[in-house]
Amino acid sequence: MILGSAGITTSIVGNAIGSSSRDIGTLCTHNNINKWSKHKPIRYNKVEGLSDEEFKGTSGDNSLGIYYGIKASTSAGNYNQLHDTNFDYIGKPNGGELSPFRLGDFRGYDTNAVPTLTGEITNLAYTNVPKSFNCSVIYDYTGSNTTGIDFRELINTDGDAIKFENYYPCILVGDYARGLFNEYNSQQTSIKFNNAWYNKFYADISSGNFPTSYINTKQTCTLFLTRNLYVEGGITDLRNWQYVKDKANAYNAFAVPNAVAKKVEIKNYRTYTILEAIKCIRESNGVKLTLYFPEGRPQTSTSYIIGIESPGSGSKKWEYSTSSIPVMSISFTWSELGILPIPNQTYTVSGSITNGGNLVSNFNFDNI
Repeated sequence: MILGSAGITTSIVGNAIGSSSRDIGTLCTHNNINKWSKHKPIRYNKVEGLSDEEFKGTSGDNSLGIYYGIKASTSAGNYNQLHDTNFDYIGKPNGGELSPFRLGDFRGYDTNAVPTLTGEITNLAYTNVPKSFNCSVIYDYTGSNTTGIDFRELINTDGDAIKFENYYPCILVGDYARGLFNEYNSQQTSIKFNNAWYNKFYADISSGNFPTSYINTKQTCTLFLTRNLYVEGGITDLRNWQYVKDKANAYNAFAVPNAVAKKVEIKNYRTYTILEAIKCIRESNGVKLTLYFPEGRPQTSTSYIIGIESPGSGSKKWEYSTSSIPVMSISFTWSELGILPIPNQTYTVSGSITNGGNLVSNFNFDNI
């Protein structure tokens, strides 16, 4: 629901945020307010309505990393403080002389607004598996998100010539940070590179002085954007892993929503390559699974056991050989599954793939 620019009443606002109160102060400080909406009550020393520019907040709030009432940046602090970026809605008005309540702040309020920038971080990574420490930087570059907080406006407030699209995605792992690599070309690029936007990146933990003490542990990880990977003189050098605890981030670094203080398990090695069953079809005499290596094919021959648990049960050993291109499929007859199929009845085909006793992946296909 998006509230209009005219005819705002306490009833309209109360219904939008799920409050039975018709008190302006109660509505302007209600816990149900969607913090990601650009238009919502914020503290500002002004009685009349705010302009779009004023909704970004006062210069004093901006200097504290507060934009649109949200604690969105730790640009005046240290790198390791990025783990504490909670995007809390701390800029609500208090009704005092310098921070009056304005019901009109709800004009253009969107109950379903989301930020224009979000991120994702894997929960498991291996030092010897390229691209296993994968991350996503998801930005609405189309401009269709007009009601949510636009991180481009936050980052560009410094007036610097380096704009949002030229910022580099980075990862803070414990007390170490490094620029991410673009999955497309395996280079450390900005989120827009050669006139194209990218959202798939990964952290290289096999080189660049990644701390060995972090291996076989769970580390707190935060995705962030920075305008420079390297600053001459060694102030900042995120081209490789750098110890950044208590190190001032002199060049603005912005944490990415949904990707703050995530726990990632970092393991020393994995003895197998992931193999997945991505398709299942019914054949006249059984079922056929289509197989796929999502991270690339193994460098050496290796064997997998594909087991079907339903319907019936059965398993087959499937070996990948580097000497030839394998047929990436495997079939099970009804007899091998130990069932007599009923005509016109569909089945759920589920099971797992293992390698040397290690669970590699699971699969589940309905209506086969």
